[in-house]
Amino acid sequence: MYLAACGLSPEARSPRAEAPRPPATSAKPAPVANAETAESSASANDQFLVVTDQHELVLRTAKHTLRVLARDVANALYDPTLELVWVEGESLGVVDLRVPGAEPIVIVREWPGTSSLSISHPASLVSSNETCDVGDLASLTWNENPKLERVAEQSSELPLESKEWLRAQLERPARISAEDDYNLRTSESRIEVPADIWRCGVSDDECGRVVRFGAHDLELVLAASLLGDCWHPFCLFHDPRENQWSSPLPGDHWRGDAGNKPGPCGDYAFDVSGDTFLNVNRLCGPGNNCQLIDGHVLGWRNPGPIVGAPGDMELFPDSEPGTVPAPASLRE
Repeated sequence: MYLAACGLSPEARSPRAEAPRPPATSAKPAPVANAETAESSASANDQFLVVTDQHELVLRTAKHTLRVLARDVANALYDPTLELVWVEGESLGVVDLRVPGAEPIVIVREWPGTSSLSISHPASLVSSNETCDVGDLASLTWNENPKLERVAEQSSELPLESKEWLRAQLERPARISAEDDYNLRTSESRIEVPADIWRCGVSDDECGRVVRFGAHDLELVLAASLLGDCWHPFCLFHDPRENQWSSPLPGDHWRGDAGNKPGPCGDYAFDVSGDTFLNVNRLCGPGNNCQLIDGHVLGWRNPGPIVGAPGDMELFPDSEPGTVPAPASLRE
């Protein structure tokens, strides 16, 4: 078993000692393989989508970039149910992953940008921002008469370039999604968090929500949620076999006997095996291996469960660490 946020398996050591860092990795772009050969030979289960630091949307594996799907990308929104990637740049476009080699389809020619983009299709609803209240948002209502409205200081309806394509894809078949019992925001399961591990706030009725951590013998437990313009969740790990607790740390160390406190809740995007996951700019797999990815990961081409809930990738900011030992399952 390994530390969720970065794939670490700490060794026995003295208090306050840092765990070994993951194997040396590189944040350099993955070498570009021969696209036709590599993409046909690579399993779709090993492929994932990334917006690179060079502002390219790419389809890649752990070792190779298979194909550049779009360039000059500012933001991208992946809809795994419909197998579409919405691309923001000078224009708003969409890449159809079901059409090999397809170029982005222009939806809005002059794109003003937005803090939150949402796409509402009869079979799918995706949004680039589900945790914050923003005053600048754009929403595509995808029906027989599709329209895209932008709500800002001056609200308007933006002209659509490809209404016929949108109408033609209105009955687009949806891919069956992974189970929903990994969603920390909607989970109805609860666990009691011991007071000596973390004292739940009197007004925090979300404390103790729990979801399974992929295929691993761990549970991700919501310990605290801070409200404001955004919802900020912070989590702990629970090992139900040993009834032990730890922090999901975003860095390359394990606090161990130095004490732990709530950390990031995700999202953790698992592959179909439920064993390897993507998180922000990391690919973490079996064998205590984590690899830095050039850019921001969007998700797997064939996705598994999305575990947790999006939030800050940092430790709980306003509390003193406790004295929580590392679970045995993370020391194996």
